[in-house]
Amino acid sequence: MNGSTGEPKVSDSIATLMAFVDHDDPYATPPDELAPLWIDAINARFHECRANVRILDQLAERAGIDEVRRLDDVVPLLFAHTAYKSYPESFIDKNQWDRMTFWLSTLSKHTIPDPDLDGVGDADEWMARLHGTGNHVFATSGTSGKNSFLNQSPADVEFSDRALLPKGVPQDNSMPVIVLAPRKAPNRASHAFENMVAKLGRPGAVHYLIDGEVRITDLSAMARLRRRIGDGTATPSEIATFEQAASTRAQATSDLLDGLVDTILSYRHEPCVLVGLTPQLFQIVEAARARGLGPGSFHRESFVISGGGAKGFDLPADHVEQTMEFLGLSLDRFAQGYGMQEASAGARMNEWGRYEFPAWMIPLLLDDTGERLLTERSGRVTGRMALFDVSVDGRWGGIISGDRVTVDYEPGPLGRPAPAVVDIARYSELEGGSDKLTCAGTIDSFVRGAVGE
Repeated sequence: MNGSTGEPKVSDSIATLMAFVDHDDPYATPPDELAPLWIDAINARFHECRANVRILDQLAERAGIDEVRRLDDVVPLLFAHTAYKSYPESFIDKNQWDRMTFWLSTLSKHTIPDPDLDGVGDADEWMARLHGTGNHVFATSGTSGKNSFLNQSPADVEFSDRALLPKGVPQDNSMPVIVLAPRKAPNRASHAFENMVAKLGRPGAVHYLIDGEVRITDLSAMARLRRRIGDGTATPSEIATFEQAASTRAQATSDLLDGLVDTILSYRHEPCVLVGLTPQLFQIVEAARARGLGPGSFHRESFVISGGGAKGFDLPADHVEQTMEFLGLSLDRFAQGYGMQEASAGARMNEWGRYEFPAWMIPLLLDDTGERLLTERSGRVTGRMALFDVSVDGRWGGIISGDRVTVDYEPGPLGRPAPAVVDIARYSELEGGSDKLTCAGTIDSFVRGAVGE
């Protein structure tokens, strides 16, 4: 459906930046040293993608941009985070999987061979068929009830798996690995966890919170009902059923986590890998405290991968510090992250309260509308978070998020180079449920013109 590109080839600047994935500290190079590589890499990706990603071509034509010579040039070309959910919902409601595939092709760099769509009944089956063609589509569950679908090439999968493997952990299948997530899910993180288990996990010592599969179709149905409750169109019986199901699901998850605590604690005297969202980890800490354990209870060569924020839980302000202190780990063994699903990896807290991006991910701080690059490079500056990930091969790597962040352009207290994200909030929460991102409407109109209703 797109022009064929053959085997992926990258420019020298892209290859140089991506090679940081193998560095001991991919976050430590000052941005002034990286800037020439960044601009050349973005320009190279622009020329690779423009011919095939038709939405990018329309944005470039509209902005009159044929070359990226400075970071300001890429701003009109960035995709709104809503672009990957810009398909008409009727395509899914009516099982129009050929049209969903065509929609995906407008946002994909490589050809999507016509997949066998016979008998496809839902989005999970559609994604599975696309995976069979080498298009590793993953989904994000949207609270609005509408999912994002992002295409990954095999190169994207391989690179992201490498980027998300913890450094300094032996890849010899010698460690217990506990993943506080389903064994299988339709998101990119699930594949990264699978790769982590394959490289690190000791046979018989791998545990998941849910030993089964979570389907995007089920998550979407719940989210869409939540949206109907919010706008007042759900019936009383639907509301009652939803509330009962939500309560049952929350209790079941809590019970599963509580049941896993003793297993987790059984490994505390040897190095292990623990992966989970911040609220889950804090729940483990509280459960361990209730069992009489104190700070420093885990082996100091253990490794924890965490992030995701409070997710609506009522947690103490210092819950991350409490978790780290209880586990007895410092930041070199506790990967607290911030990022977005559209990128290959995320920022990491390498100094307390400061999230740094790896060399191949270019942080771009925009004004609230997402139209202008903020040029201040001293002190703390607040704006909208955007990124260009030069590692992305299967689609365009520029994305504008729904996050309002504060960036500190001064070196950290321990001397680590700037910039670093020091505060994060969602525009939709700040604006009472509305995120006024200017380019979102433009991209939606381009998509409607390309795929119809």
